[in-house]
Amino acid sequence: MPSKKLKREIKRWNQKNEKQKSREKKVKLKREEEYKQIRKKKTTTILTLLNPKNLQKEVHIYGYHFSEFTHALTIVLVLLACAGVGILFELHVYCIVFITVVAMCILPLFILDMFHRMYEQKRFAQAGQYVEQILYSFKHKQKIYAALYDCLLVFEDGLMKDKMKEAILYIDTGKTVTDRGILREALDIIEEAFPNDKIRNANQLLVSVEERGGEYEESAKLLLEDNNQWIRRGYGLQADKKQRHLEVTFSIITSIILCAAVLYSLNWMGNIADMQKHFNIFQYSIIQTTSCIFIIFLLFVYYKSSKTLTNDWLASHVLEKEKLLLSSYEYVIRYKESKAQKKSILYAAPIIPCIIPVYLFSYKWICIPLFILSCIFLFQHKIGYFIAKQSVVRQLYLSFPQWLMDLALLLQNNNVFVSITKSQKQTNIILQKELEKLLIRMQENPNRINAYTEFCKEFDIPEIYSCMKMLYSIAESGTGNVNQQIQELLMQMNEMEAKAEEIENEHIKFKMEKIFFYPIAAVCLKMSFDMSFGMILMISSFQSVFIGG
Repeated sequence: MPSKKLKREIKRWNQKNEKQKSREKKVKLKREEEYKQIRKKKTTTILTLLNPKNLQKEVHIYGYHFSEFTHALTIVLVLLACAGVGILFELHVYCIVFITVVAMCILPLFILDMFHRMYEQKRFAQAGQYVEQILYSFKHKQKIYAALYDCLLVFEDGLMKDKMKEAILYIDTGKTVTDRGILREALDIIEEAFPNDKIRNANQLLVSVEERGGEYEESAKLLLEDNNQWIRRGYGLQADKKQRHLEVTFSIITSIILCAAVLYSLNWMGNIADMQKHFNIFQYSIIQTTSCIFIIFLLFVYYKSSKTLTNDWLASHVLEKEKLLLSSYEYVIRYKESKAQKKSILYAAPIIPCIIPVYLFSYKWICIPLFILSCIFLFQHKIGYFIAKQSVVRQLYLSFPQWLMDLALLLQNNNVFVSITKSQKQTNIILQKELEKLLIRMQENPNRINAYTEFCKEFDIPEIYSCMKMLYSIAESGTGNVNQQIQELLMQMNEMEAKAEEIENEHIKFKMEKIFFYPIAAVCLKMSFDMSFGMILMISSFQSVFIGG
C-alpha cells in the first residue's frame, strides 16, 4: 500500500496539474471554435472554387501548382465525357446541359482532393522519416537540440523542415509558456503540425531521457520497429484503397454500358413489335428523367469513392464520440441478464399472442413480420449488449496500446502506482474510469494479482489481461529486471497496436466495398424500371395491332 509520503506527493502533483488542466481546457475550447470557423469557411468556398484563380490558390496551399492550361484541358475532357454519355443515352440537350453543370460543380472538388491526397502522402512520408531520423540522431548527439539540427541537414524543404526550424528557434529563446519545460513545448510545434502517435511517442521518449536519464536504446529500437510497421501498414492500406477505387470505377463504367444496352435492346424489340410507326423508347420523358438521375448518381458515387483516398494518412485511428462511448461502457458494466431479459419479455408480450389468431384468420403473410418483430424484441437485450460491448472493445484495442506506451515511458523514472496516476490524463474516458478503479484496488490490495487482472475484465480482451499480469510482475519485482519487463510490455503493446490497426483497416476497406455495390444497386433499379416500362409499351402496342386488325 502506498505510504503517506507517496500519497502526499501524488496529492501535490494533482494540485500542481489543476492549473495546467485548466489551461489545456481553454486551448481545447479555442481549437474547437477555430475548427467550427474552418468548417464554415469550407462551406462558403465550395462555390468560389468554380473560379480558376481561387482553385489555384487552394491548390497552392498544399504546395503544388495547377496551371491554367491543365485546368482548361480537364474541363474539355469533362465536357466531352458528359456529351458522350448524353449521346449514348440519346438525352435531350437540356438533360445533357444539366448533367454537365453538375459535373462542372464537382470537378473543382475532384481536383482539390487529388492535390490534397498528394499532400497527405507527403506528410505521411515526412512523419515516418522524422521518427527514424530523430531517434538515430539523438543516439549519436544525446541532445534534442543537436538532434533537431542534425535532422535539418537530411530533410528537404517542406512543412516538416519548417516546423523543426521553429522548434530550434523556440529553444533558442529560452522562454516557456507552461511548466512542461522548453523542450516539451518546442516539440509540441512539430506534433501540432503532424498529429500522430508515433511522433508523440518518440518525442516523449527523448524528453524523458534528456531530463531524467536512463537506458533508452531498447525502447528506441522498439519505437523504430513500430514506426517501420506503421509505414508498411499505411502504404498497404492506401494500395488496397486504390484497388477498391479502381473496382468502383469499373463498376460505374459497366453499369453505364449495361443500362444503355438494355435500352437499345428494348428499342430494337419495340421496333419489331410496332411495324406501323417508328418506335423510340429514348424519347419518353420518364426514360430521359431516370437516365439523367442515374448518371448524376454515378457521378456522386465516383466522387465519394475518390474522397476515401484523401483521408488523413497520419490519423492512426478515429475514436467514437465520448458520450456514445461512455453510454456503451456504462451499459456493459451495469448489464444484468436476468433483469434485461424480463424487459425483453415485457416488450415481446403484446406481439406473441397476436400471431396465432392472425394465422387462424388466414392472414398468414402478416405472421412472418410479426414473428420476426417478436424475436427482435425478445432478444433485444442480447443484441444491445453485443453491439455495446463490441463498440467498447474496438475502442480499447485502439486506445490501450497508446496508454501502454505512455506508461512504459513513465515507468523508467517512477514506480507503477505513480506512473499509472500520471498516465490517467493522457487517455480516453473509458480507460480513465478503469484506471481509477485499478488505483483503488491497488491501495486496498497492493500485493494481489486480482487488483491488476480485473482491469477491463467485463470485455474479455486476452491481450489486456496478459499486459496487466506483466504490470503486476513489474510492481512486485521492484528495481531488479524492470527494464527487461518494460521491453516485454512494449512488445505486447506493438502486437496489440498492430492488431488494432488491422481491425481499423478492415473497417475502412469494408466501407469502400460498400461503395462498390452502389452502382450495382443503381443499375439493377434502372434496368428493372426500363424493362418494365418497355414491356408495358410493347404489350400496349400488340393490343393496338390486334384491335386495329
